[in-house]
Amino acid sequence: MNSEIKIRDSLHGYISLTGVEKELLETDEVQRLRNITQLGATDRVYPSATHNRFSHSLGVLYLANEFATQLELSEEEIESARIAGLLHDTGHGPYSHTSEKVAQTYGIDHEDISCSIVDDYEDIIPNPDQVKDFIIGEAETNIISGVLDVDRMDYLMRDGYNTGVKHGRIDTDTLFEYATLTDQNDIAIQEKASSSLHEVLWSRLNMYNTVYTHEAVRAFDSLLLDALTQYAEDYSIEDLMREDEKTIYPKLIEYDSYQAFVNRDKPNTIVDIPRSEMNQSVFNNINSKNYKEINNELRNEVGVSDIYVKLPLNVHDDLKDVPIQTESGEFTTLSQTSTLSQYVSEYDKMDKFTVYSDASNKKEIIEACDRLYNVKP
Repeated sequence: MNSEIKIRDSLHGYISLTGVEKELLETDEVQRLRNITQLGATDRVYPSATHNRFSHSLGVLYLANEFATQLELSEEEIESARIAGLLHDTGHGPYSHTSEKVAQTYGIDHEDISCSIVDDYEDIIPNPDQVKDFIIGEAETNIISGVLDVDRMDYLMRDGYNTGVKHGRIDTDTLFEYATLTDQNDIAIQEKASSSLHEVLWSRLNMYNTVYTHEAVRAFDSLLLDALTQYAEDYSIEDLMREDEKTIYPKLIEYDSYQAFVNRDKPNTIVDIPRSEMNQSVFNNINSKNYKEINNELRNEVGVSDIYVKLPLNVHDDLKDVPIQTESGEFTTLSQTSTLSQYVSEYDKMDKFTVYSDASNKKEIIEACDRLYNVKP
């Protein structure tokens, strides 16, 4: 690889870029990521969590190179994986996953937009179709968007580093050193390094528990989600996903929910039910709808507009499916070689259906949740 420039990263040290990568780095689409925060509303609770998708994308490029090289992928695949790492999040809108929740109600995922940006630069990107396959997880070896991927590794490490909670530590050196491929080109880990895979499991679980599902973070995110939803309705979903957090601010600040977000005026928690306490029919009923449908149902039922809903993320750790190569050379899965259930069951305790509003609406909202969803606090 002919290095054109080197960039110093807080996690990975110096990251080398090729001439093509440098050219892509300077595009408006990649530079825009400097103004897209990685964790949305999290800085209302963790003040140092202001890191952005720009640094994360560079980190994914770096880890993609390390992982692909260790797996002995072809030079063409390594080049495509690196570019995919750099461009995989260019489709994110303001506040990252919060605006993506809005986009998904319109049938749009950020990967769709990222792939359209790859198409826009196909004249300078070698093998653009292969780059898109890496982005959407359809490459022959899914190191960017798969079960054990470098996107997840970087965001866990970077989010932990920038929040200061120290749960995001992952031994990528060991994971990469003992990684191998099955006959179907699925990524596997040799059994002797399974402890490093457990480290990823614990890291993800603890980051969800401490940061991603923090009670106050979810409350502030409900305000942010409401403001972004109104913006998409007043303008368009395409306009929303093209904006960044600086350019959109003058329009968002017109909404009451965004003013509350900016002023850290956290709404009251009225209903808060863990997934583990819901029976299957109640969960299925809630899970069959998106946040906007439930928001509207509750607002119409109660007759007030300042109701904000957070739905269960329905998270279950797919790392249980990672193939493990035993000393005999045969392949099994992590769930068959470890006490994985202790990790997976914990997600249902922190994954919640939550309704926020003013305390004066508590009685009416609780009664409405009972009538509409059979949910009782």
